[in-house]
Amino acid sequence: MCRKGTWGSEFYKITPASEDIIVTKHRYSAFIHTRLDSILRTLNIKNILMSGVSTNVCVESTARDGFMLDYDVVFLSDCTAAFSKEAHEMTLTNINQFFGTVADSNQVIDKWVTLGKNNLSITK
Repeated sequence: MCRKGTWGSEFYKITPASEDIIVTKHRYSAFIHTRLDSILRTLNIKNILMSGVSTNVCVESTARDGFMLDYDVVFLSDCTAAFSKEAHEMTLTNINQFFGTVADSNQVIDKWVTLGKNNLSITK
């Protein structure tokens, strides 16, 4: 668990801009006991791109909750990682079958460039 102020909790190879909104999560899912849903709805966000670690724990938990809250979930297969290939692959299969769409980052970038970021929709 990454607790504020402990090793692993800091941003890695990325620095948020001053206007970026930072949501601190307290559970595996970023939606539980945070203002994430409220922020996304205020900004009229309908699609969420999932990335991070660990594929089968935090990222999957957030994706499932996002799906249950009616977001279109796009799970980035090459921007997530687990502690085993098997756990990673099992989650990708599960998400693709029940909770969203699995795509790699190049597919998303290609769609984004073609359609514009406000019209992003990746289909299975």
